[in-house]
Order: sequence, then structure tokens, then C-alpha cells
Amino acid sequence: MVAPLEIDPTTNIGHRLLGKTYLSIQRDQHVPFQVWLLENPNSFMPLPGNITLPNHDCLHLLLNRGFSPEEEAFILGFTMGNDLNTRWLHTLLFKLASQRFYPKKYKFNREHLKRFDLGFLYGRQIARIHPNLNHFDFLAYAHYRINEVRHMTGIRMQTLQQLWETERLPS
Repeated sequence: MVAPLEIDPTTNIGHRLLGKTYLSIQRDQHVPFQVWLLENPNSFMPLPGNITLPNHDCLHLLLNRGFSPEEEAFILGFTMGNDLNTRWLHTLLFKLASQRFYPKKYKFNREHLKRFDLGFLYGRQIARIHPNLNHFDFLAYAHYRINEVRHMTGIRMQTLQQLWETERLPS
């Protein structure tokens, strides 16, 4: 899995450059076949919300989420929710696969999937203005500050923090 990057949701990393911060992520580049099959755009059967590993890692930074299973589930939910092609059957398939088909180290339990659902809802909210961010080339904005890219993509830290703490979208 991923070596934890020091992403503390209470710490503001928004002033950092996206590209430089991205390069500080220590990631195991080996992605298990089951994960690659459903989540990678180069797969022959990716689900909606599929995203490249670099863009996925950039979303960790933009959403100010670390690499715990709960946070990983949130990021995956966000990308699926933000993709306008995602239907309920896709989320059901993903949830089943992530609980039963994924390798043990990558499996999600019910608690993790609650965070997936929260991420999905926030991704849908952002999709009203900025849909399909899974196809956005974040590294083309490597020289921008994280807060600038958040602003361009509609990601609001206050909303994210409220969502994470209360487990529901603010009114």
C-alpha cells in the first residue's frame, strides 16, 4: 500500500505547490491486478471514476486526505461520485469487489464504505460545476499552489471538513 504522507486534515497544506508536494509522496508503484482492473483507465473493464495513479494521489492532496483505508475509500467514492457516468450498479459492483475480490491489504469493510459513500456524495456535489475530475490533468498544474487547484476544481476545505466530522453534507 502507500507509505503515509503527513497529511493532517487540521494542517493547511494549501500554500504548497501541487507538483512538489506530489513528489513527496512515497508510493508503492505495484497495484494489484484486481485494483488495476476496476480502477485504472488502461484496464479493459474500468468502472466509471477510473483514474491514473498520479491523479489519484493529487486528489489525496486536494481533498487533504491521508492514506488510511477510510481516507482511501473516501477518495475512491469521490472519483466515482464525480464521474457523471457512474450509476448505482457501478457502486454496488465496486463495493462487492472491494470487500470480497480485492487482496486483503486493499479490502474495505462496512465502516470504510461509509466513508466511500460520503466521498461519493461530495463528488456528486462538485460534479454540478466540475464533473469528471478523474480525467483532469492535475499535474499540468504542478506549478500552482494546492489552494489554487482546489479553487479551480470547486473543492472547498470548509465543506470537506464539515463532511468528514459530521458524516453528512452541510446544508
